[in-house]
Amino acid sequence: FFFFYKTLYPFIARSVRSVCRMIGANHGHVVLIPNVEFGMHAVVNSLIDAKELQLIHTVVTFDILYGATYKWLHSLANTKHFFKLEIIQISDTVHNGNSAIVQRVKDYLSTASESTIKLAIFEHVTSPTAIVLPVDELTDAFHFHGISVLIDGAHGLGMIPHLSLAESRIDFYVTNAHKWLCNLRGCGALFIRDIHAANALPLKPVLTSWGGDREHFQSAFVWQGTLDYTPWLTLYSAERIHEILGGHSLMIRNIILNQMQAEYLTKTL
Repeated sequence: FFFFYKTLYPFIARSVRSVCRMIGANHGHVVLIPNVEFGMHAVVNSLIDAKELQLIHTVVTFDILYGATYKWLHSLANTKHFFKLEIIQISDTVHNGNSAIVQRVKDYLSTASESTIKLAIFEHVTSPTAIVLPVDELTDAFHFHGISVLIDGAHGLGMIPHLSLAESRIDFYVTNAHKWLCNLRGCGALFIRDIHAANALPLKPVLTSWGGDREHFQSAFVWQGTLDYTPWLTLYSAERIHEILGGHSLMIRNIILNQMQAEYLTKTL
């Protein structure tokens, strides 16, 4: 007991502050999670438990969605009947730029029964098509119709420069630390814009343990059974190493290299 609260917890808090520097967020709005899927399940399950998502409601997503996420949402909608699921087709617009993607979403929302749509779930960087979506513009489009946004930013941490979630309007954002940040597997982060709403739900992790009876959602996410906290502790070092290697400049360099390779392959093939 003494080790967990007096020794381990301060180092977990240090890692939270470390990841907040990279995603541009206040530490009061961020919790660590085992991975992106745990974070997404936590948000959706909490909304279902609080009756914020019911069969009369609709969740929307895009046709270029990570396969595992689609299977999960399909199961919740069509097997467990927690809500309806609708797919917005944007795959035929991506080659025309961000404005075409946003316009397709606006066109869909203008004709949809918006009063029943409660949540939009989509990726920051699509898999496996590797398209960086205009998340801020898309968030604004959904918010205009009163729809909350949950973004799968698995590749966001360490790849997207100028990531500033505190200045964005995104409601929920999840990201992994084992990809571009090269941390150990088993560590991600969940950002929550409205912490008062999160406490009111309450927002809780997939596994409820010692912190589950506290008033603040962060307590529930810190203590999740016999979780291996090693990846959470190494997150601080991974962030420091990333910064030593260039940090923001390293992300810009990777983008330039990616563009150069894309141009080379286009000409070659």
